[in-house]
Amino acid sequence: MQAFMYQRLGWLSLLCAALAFVLGWRALAWTGWLAGLAGLVWYSFEPAAVGALLALLALAREQRGQAESQADEQPGDGLGVGRLG
Repeated sequence: MQAFMYQRLGWLSLLCAALAFVLGWRALAWTGWLAGLAGLVWYSFEPAAVGALLALLALAREQRGQAESQADEQPGDGLGVGRLG
């Protein structure tokens, strides 16, 4: 009951998302995203909306960083056929 009165689920989402954004931890970003969705459904929408969006930004930033690190590779590098020719 207190989780609804004090919007604790939304604050958990916001806290996890902020930490994930600063520290870059994927698990915290997912926790913030899922807690944000639950907070939006269970009427803890004020902090949960911000937490869910911040968690998505943290996940997207990490995904972009992975894509940029893979951009330096050649298309056939992962196939293991580079030395055949």
